[in-house]
Amino acid sequence: MLRKVGNAGASREQAQALLAAYVAGLERSPREAYQRYSEHLSDFNCAFAASVHNSTSAEQRRHAAEKLAGWEGDLRAIAKSGAAPGGQAEP
Repeated sequence: MLRKVGNAGASREQAQALLAAYVAGLERSPREAYQRYSEHLSDFNCAFAASVHNSTSAEQRRHAAEKLAGWEGDLRAIAKSGAAPGGQAEP
């Protein structure tokens, strides 16, 4: 998609419109069967998350939140450093 936008010589506004349309297509498929599947999957995932939440103690949820916050910090530091996959910094 990015190559298509770059090779077309699109203006900034045109590129933004193309990318917005692409992302919208990712969020909601034009295929009805896939829309139903996606909605079913979302419902399942919400119910699963609620089930996990309801089956854990406040202490377990606090510990999980701390762990996730640590991972978030790690990922933000990696993104800020510009490190590429495999541990190599990008030029």
